[in-house]
Amino acid sequence: MQAPLTEYGWHQHNVVADAYGGFHFEEGGNIGGAGQGGDVTLIYGNAYRLQGWSILASESGTRFTNDATGHGMFVSIENSYGF
Repeated sequence: MQAPLTEYGWHQHNVVADAYGGFHFEEGGNIGGAGQGGDVTLIYGNAYRLQGWSILASESGTRFTNDATGHGMFVSIENSYGF
């Protein structure tokens, strides 16, 4: 899904998914390390766990899956969608 345009003509740059399958785009915000003492740099091929989420980064995109519900989102340069 392509991000919708803002009133200024650029695409919204934040994708938000919740643990129950909710998915939307919005403006502003940055998890900025998510309270872990610094930003988290994702390395392709590595799996991460953060605040109840499993994160798998790859060259084709990054998959965020909630550990309890299995819902989440996939984000890449070309596409983003919730599941």
